[in-house]
Amino acid sequence: MDLFNDLSSDPSKKRNALLAKLEFSHVINKKASESQVQLLWDYFDNFKSKPVCFSDMSVYVSSFLSKGKAYKIWSESLSSKLKESSASKLLDERAVNEFANLLKLKYLTDEVAALHGHSTKHDDSPKNSIDLLKFFIELGAYLEASSIYSSLSIKNIQTDSLSYLILGQGGSLGMYQSDNELCYSSLQIYDSNTVDTPHMVTLSYQNNAYDKTIEFVDFHYKLKNSFQGLCTLSLATLSEIISHEDPKEIIDMLKFSNLPDAVPMIDKPGYYSDNRDFSLLPCPSLSRVLSLNTEPKEDQQKSFIKMQTPKFASIEQSTRSLPIMSFDSISLNLKISHALYYVSLNNIKELTRNSEEIRSLLKKINGSQALFEGNVEKSPSVSLMDSISKKDSLLFEQGFSGLDLIKAKIVLDLSSFAIRISELSNETNDDTINATAAKTTSQYSIFSTLKNLTNFLINVRNSEIFEGVDYLPQFIRKASLFTECYTFVWIFYKSLSETINNSKEANKDILSKNVQSLHEAIKSHSENILSLFEQITANLKKNGEQKILEGWFNLSTEIGITVASTINHGEYLKSANKVRSSLKDSWIASIKSMKNEIIRRPL
Repeated sequence: MDLFNDLSSDPSKKRNALLAKLEFSHVINKKASESQVQLLWDYFDNFKSKPVCFSDMSVYVSSFLSKGKAYKIWSESLSSKLKESSASKLLDERAVNEFANLLKLKYLTDEVAALHGHSTKHDDSPKNSIDLLKFFIELGAYLEASSIYSSLSIKNIQTDSLSYLILGQGGSLGMYQSDNELCYSSLQIYDSNTVDTPHMVTLSYQNNAYDKTIEFVDFHYKLKNSFQGLCTLSLATLSEIISHEDPKEIIDMLKFSNLPDAVPMIDKPGYYSDNRDFSLLPCPSLSRVLSLNTEPKEDQQKSFIKMQTPKFASIEQSTRSLPIMSFDSISLNLKISHALYYVSLNNIKELTRNSEEIRSLLKKINGSQALFEGNVEKSPSVSLMDSISKKDSLLFEQGFSGLDLIKAKIVLDLSSFAIRISELSNETNDDTINATAAKTTSQYSIFSTLKNLTNFLINVRNSEIFEGVDYLPQFIRKASLFTECYTFVWIFYKSLSETINNSKEANKDILSKNVQSLHEAIKSHSENILSLFEQITANLKKNGEQKILEGWFNLSTEIGITVASTINHGEYLKSANKVRSSLKDSWIASIKSMKNEIIRRPL
């Protein structure tokens, strides 16, 4: 240490000397100690005005800030604040939850505003940009998030390790075309790898740089068998179907796509390489930290299997940036695309097989039994849809969103409906057809599932719980689910209509009645949702940023007034106003995009 102390007296060597002392102390102690904390303060006092200060210190701070300590910090902070506020009123469980939501809103808004203000002074800090990217995704503002991601100028291997931060988020927030374009842009790195990397291997070998040769070979293998590449291809496949330029051509496009062979999945342990960088997600959400137990076994979970380099992500990390996909969630995503392909071909045999695979996947997912109450064939209720979509759901730990399961259920029901229509089209006895149709129509769970899905979204709008930063982002995510499901129903309806036109003349009448019932159901539901979109858009445009702010919490409470005052008169008022404006614009853009997707597929 004496050597480091001597070197720290030289201004040109001071930073290196202080960092060396930190590293030396860290290697020896591993855990937090008084000396380590003092060294951190010494470094901070000397370099706090430098942009590099945060990145230098974050390594050492995160190394000894365990989940238990993070939980303790939050608990102590909340306890002291709750104690102060309890002097004026009694606090029940609901009041505590409300307070936690308000505090989360304040901190999140302050962080975004602070980062906005800071980024104008230090545009060279990618850490700030990535934090902003995560915050805007959390707030449901895809336009802002995608703009920030583009400004990072991520290239080459960074695309493979960082693109999970943004890919798929556009689809979950209703911006399907933008998400699709970003997926295709990201896929280019995998295409170029097949050409460029072998050339670099040859050059390094010819120049006797054998260590580089080994690195390039390893790089080529990791990129060729990248798990993120598989995720991206899966997302692009479904987003292409949803955002296709001309919906009238989508049936023909599906027929000639040979879709099941387009995304090969190798179900072999160790085949895929997971190159994603989860170290960029250090910050747990407040609600998640408060809900977690502090047992060490829950600190980390092995998120992904069948990987050459399996990654560990804490539960907090997994819930900060979705979708973080798993092998099974990719399979489920592709099976949805395959169902659309098979119904367009009227290939009932393969549609039946694909349905069994979806059914099998749904049954094996831990937590899915709650949605279906132990029976995959049963339509989930609105309350179960709501419970399974919570961020604390066990599904998030497996790379799934509860909304994924609802989407898969809709496609499974549609497939069962199409299979039954095919069976009826092959019947020859009119009496048998009528009797069978009357019996089975009442059993089609697709109608009740669609009804519950619509009410699931309308109930969000009618909810009295407007406080909390998650309200509008969650509404948009659930509205995006409805929009995707509407697209699936539309494709099934158009495909089945073609099937009826080519069926036996004697069967057309009863088949048309069955398919027409699907038409009437989805048309009625879509009209309700379009009306809902109009109401929310008009409200956002009319009332502006102030209405958005007020909608997050009840201003009549003492706590609400305090938080509103802090945000409206704080140091970052100008930046906070900019954030609110950008949130409003992004939310309106998402709703407009979803509205257009429904309108351009008329029934």
